[in-house]
Amino acid sequence: MDTAERWWNGLWGTSAKQEVFLHVETGHWVVEHRRRGQSRFWLCDSDLQARAIVEGLLAAGAGDWRRLADTGGSQAS
Repeated sequence: MDTAERWWNGLWGTSAKQEVFLHVETGHWVVEHRRRGQSRFWLCDSDLQARAIVEGLLAAGAGDWRRLADTGGSQAS
């Protein structure tokens, strides 16, 4: 699974830190929300659908969300 984009809420600590990943996997987009050491996934048929989920997660999450630099391609989750 290739990571296309990644966001972090700028907070530290297991109870506060959150990350959102936008992955691309053979014809599908996968949104991953990592919080409190656990991940939740959404499988999407389009980039538009995936980005709508990402926007909702960023709007609902606490902190100063920032997009992080390139994660270096493939990343196992």
